[in-house]
Amino acid sequence: MLPNLFRQGSGQFKTLNLAINPSVQGIDNHFQALLDGSSDILFAYNTQGMRPSFLIEDKVEKLLVSQEEIIPVISPRLLEQHASGEDYPYLAYSEHTFLHNVVAPLVDKSRCPLNQVFETTLTESLIKMAVNGYGVAWAPRHAIDAELSAGLLVRAFPEMTELLITLDIVCYRAKDANRQSVSQFWRGLSLVVDS
Repeated sequence: MLPNLFRQGSGQFKTLNLAINPSVQGIDNHFQALLDGSSDILFAYNTQGMRPSFLIEDKVEKLLVSQEEIIPVISPRLLEQHASGEDYPYLAYSEHTFLHNVVAPLVDKSRCPLNQVFETTLTESLIKMAVNGYGVAWAPRHAIDAELSAGLLVRAFPEMTELLITLDIVCYRAKDANRQSVSQFWRGLSLVVDS
């Protein structure tokens, strides 16, 4: 998502130096980093458990950046080899990950014939496992565009539209952020999003 944003708003972000911290610290810690000034911007999915608490929601502002689809995918080779009536091998997110909390309830209540054979915290690992024919995985569309275009992955269970997940991606900043570079980034992001 970020490379696309930067490409679309290249004129807006040219003079900025950006450092991205993808570490997993827990959402409360990320919001605290915004408030204490150790981070300037936070990108997050706009879902339960990923929003600021009511104690700080009036101290941050947010901007809807885009939407992300999380879709089930499978390699065409595994799809061809799959025996009718058998469960598909399922490549899952580990229990303590955000995407597990989004995908697992959907899988649990679906009628998909799945048997979990692998789990990881990393989306990239699930994608590689799926490309290599080891099972069905849910992945963010932006992370698998190249694999879908190249035919390395196809959508699994295309007739089951209830298996698609759409999440809003939002950007947050502290309302009292006064650094010029943060304001410049926010203005540029606003222009890109509105265009």
